[in-house]
Amino acid sequence: MFVVFGSSLAGLYLILRDLFPWLEAQRSGVLRTRGYNRKRVLRAEDPERFRALLRNRVDGMIIGLLAVGVGICWAFFGLFALVLIFPIAAIMTGMSKRGKTKAKVVADEFA
Repeated sequence: MFVVFGSSLAGLYLILRDLFPWLEAQRSGVLRTRGYNRKRVLRAEDPERFRALLRNRVDGMIIGLLAVGVGICWAFFGLFALVLIFPIAAIMTGMSKRGKTKAKVVADEFA
């Protein structure tokens, strides 16, 4: 359960960390680089670098989406395992009851 919450929250953080600057860059045409010495890159002055930096932001969002997907898959398979436990437990209980009655009948015959 903690994996589901942790990966979903981490994925949401990774998505939003890159989504807001990406949306602002799309709107204004100005993008700031990451790191200690953040520089402004204008779409009008350097369109190739601007596109490359936007692509890096999209790649960061994809990693976040993958983290959320892992959390959702983990939850799905956990629920699927819980659903499978009950029929398997019923089958095993039925088999064990059947096995005990046979052993009892065999013991009564020799007594």
